[in-house]
Amino acid sequence: MKNQNDSSSIPFPIKDRQEIKLEIHDFNHSGEGVGRLQGFTIFVPGAVPGDVVKARAVSIKKTYARASLLSILTPSPHRVTPPCPYFTTCGGCQLQHVSYQKQLEWKHNKVKSDLRRLGGINIPVHPPSGMNNPYRYRNKAGVSINIQQYSAKAGFCQQGSNRLVDIEDCLIQHPSNVKTVNMVRRTLNELLPNYSNKIRKTLSGIVSRASFLENNVILVLEITEEVEKNKDWLNMLADKILSAAGNSVTGIIAAYKGKRNEYTTIRGDSHLLEISGGFYFRLSPHSFFQVNSNQAKILYETALRYAGVPHTAFDLFCGTGTMAHYLGKVSSKVFGLDSEQAAINDAIYNARLNGQEHIHFYRGKAEKKVDLLLKGNRPATVVVDPPRGGCNPELLKAIAAAGPEHLVYISCNPATLARDLSYLQKIHYTPIETQPVDMFPHTSHIETVTGLAPSKK
Repeated sequence: MKNQNDSSSIPFPIKDRQEIKLEIHDFNHSGEGVGRLQGFTIFVPGAVPGDVVKARAVSIKKTYARASLLSILTPSPHRVTPPCPYFTTCGGCQLQHVSYQKQLEWKHNKVKSDLRRLGGINIPVHPPSGMNNPYRYRNKAGVSINIQQYSAKAGFCQQGSNRLVDIEDCLIQHPSNVKTVNMVRRTLNELLPNYSNKIRKTLSGIVSRASFLENNVILVLEITEEVEKNKDWLNMLADKILSAAGNSVTGIIAAYKGKRNEYTTIRGDSHLLEISGGFYFRLSPHSFFQVNSNQAKILYETALRYAGVPHTAFDLFCGTGTMAHYLGKVSSKVFGLDSEQAAINDAIYNARLNGQEHIHFYRGKAEKKVDLLLKGNRPATVVVDPPRGGCNPELLKAIAAAGPEHLVYISCNPATLARDLSYLQKIHYTPIETQPVDMFPHTSHIETVTGLAPSKK
C-alpha cells in the first residue's frame, strides 16, 4: 500500500501542453530555472530565480515536469540582457542572462549544497574567485563542421540536440579562435563548388587552440578517414587556410577523429607555447591544459597554498605538468603522473624548458601506477586533479595509505567531489576547506580546490 504522503502517488497538477504561471526560486544543476506548483518541481530553461513566468508544460514525469518559457511576467532583479546574439540557440553558455554576481552566488551555493547533500560534508566553502572581465577567456574551441548543399556551417550544437548553430562570434572565446573559425568557414565556402563531396566526406570539425602568450593559433582538422589517404587534399586545404590566415595560424594538424592523440602535422608547428606562474608550457593539440589561462593561475596558487611546503610531492592527473611546476617552487622532488602519452611528452619537455630537473613525469593510470611511485618515494603532499568522473576508490586508498600530510583535491564536478570527500573521510582524511574558482563564467560549471589533512586519532 502506498504512503498517502508519497508524492509519486498523487497526479501531477498540470497536463501536457498546459500553460501555467510560475515563480522561479532556484537553478538546477545545469542552470535551468526551478519553480514549484503544489509541491511538484518544474524546470524552465531560460528562467531566472526571482522571475515570475508564463510557461508551457512539455514533459511530465512522476515527480517533476519540464516547461518551455513563453513570457516573463515579472523579471528577476538578477536578469540581464545577454550580450551574445546566439545565447538562446547555442548550447555553449547557460547563464548569460544572469548578472555575473548572481552567477557567482549560485555557484557558491551549489558547491555548498552538493557537498552537504551528496557527501555529508560541512566545511567552510569560500566565495568563488571570479573574473574582472568574464569574457574572451577560452583558449580552446572545438567546432563542428556541417556542409549543407553549397554552404559550410561552423559552430556549436544547440543544448540537448544535434542541431548545429552557425556562429560568427563567441564572446567567451579568445578572439584568435573566433577569427580562425570564421576564416576556415570562408575557405571552405570558396572550395565547395569543386570539393563539396570531399569536404562532406572527410571533415567533421576543427579545434582552434590559442595562446594568450603569443596570440597565435594551432589548428586541428578533425577528419573521419585515415590521414594518409587524404594527404594531397589536406595539403591543399592547409595551404588555402594559411594563405587566408597570415601569421595568426602557426600550425595545421590533421587528426583522425577516433584517435585524437595520433595526429599528423600538415604545415608549420604542432605545438603552442603558453605561460603560467612564470613557467613556459609547450602544448600538444589535445594535451590537457586549463581552458581559462588567466584563472588557472588563481586555481594553482590556491592549490599551492593548501599544499604546505613538502619535501616530496605527487601531482596525479598532471596533464602537461602545470601544477607540478607550481609544486616545484616549494618541493625538493615532484612526481607527475598522467595516462595520456602526448601530455607526458609535453610535461617532460616543459620541465627541461624551465630548468626544473627535480620534477619527473611518468605515464600511466593513477590508480594502477601510484603504487610504483610509492615504493621509492613517500609524498608529504599529493595533489589530484581528476576528470569529471572523480577518483577511483583504489587510488584514494593508495593515497591514504601513503599518509601525506597534505592532500589537495582539484575538481570540476562538485557532485563527484562530494562523493570522494565522503569516502576519504571514511579512510581517515578530513576535508578542511574548499575554494571555488570560476573557470567557466556564463556556464553552469565551477572548479574547486579542497584541502584535506589526516584525521586526528
